[in-house]
Amino acid sequence: MSPASEPPRPPRAERFGRSMRLRSGAEFDAVFAAKQRSRSGPLLVFGRPNGGPLSRLGLSVGRAVGGSVDRHRLKRLLREAFRTTRTDLPRGFDLLVVIRPHAFLRLEEYRDHLRRAAAGVARAWSRATPDAPSPPERSP
Repeated sequence: MSPASEPPRPPRAERFGRSMRLRSGAEFDAVFAAKQRSRSGPLLVFGRPNGGPLSRLGLSVGRAVGGSVDRHRLKRLLREAFRTTRTDLPRGFDLLVVIRPHAFLRLEEYRDHLRRAAAGVARAWSRATPDAPSPPERSP
């Protein structure tokens, strides 16, 4: 593919950079250990507040979902869904998305499932810790 035919890259502020990712096993384990989760469609989302201003994403896609090509395609779709809807997601949460086997959906459907599940995690977290102030539902 020639550089002229490639789609333009999003501005740096809109990219899915390292600051938006869960990267270590310890970070994944901490989110699992919090035991707050919500399901929407094929997505099971675990979450916990991270104490920062940004939400971060981690993905877990098992072999039952499909072959390598299918798993990587799902990861790309979910990263894009997170990147484009992060202003609609609760701020300051580490979100770990476990993808269950399913037929492929459109990007907009993954966005809707991610929004619903992340909002459910934020509600579950606020119920589990009623004395703590709940994080804002949407970023400005």
